[in-house]
Amino acid sequence: MSYSETLSHLMILSSDNRFEVVKVNTDNRGSIVKKLIRIEKRKTLKRKREEVDEYGHEDLDVIDTLKIDKDEIAKMVQEGQYDVGLHFSKKLAFDLD
Repeated sequence: MSYSETLSHLMILSSDNRFEVVKVNTDNRGSIVKKLIRIEKRKTLKRKREEVDEYGHEDLDVIDTLKIDKDEIAKMVQEGQYDVGLHFSKKLAFDLD
């Protein structure tokens, strides 16, 4: 495993001869906030759809009017109360012969 601070990439060679390059986003808090908002929207949408299916409501406007508290999410990021795995995004992976 090797980390290049200048490129902000983590390079991993595993025991099964798989090479991976992972981008590490440590300096861009905005991208973390965007990812958290996206995740929260998916969770809320899934919950709302399950409620609509469970109770048999035909009111699909409930799904269209999702409200996500973006300030609350930004505050969580500022305080460091989030999954740090969001800092990593896989860019490249291949098997070596």
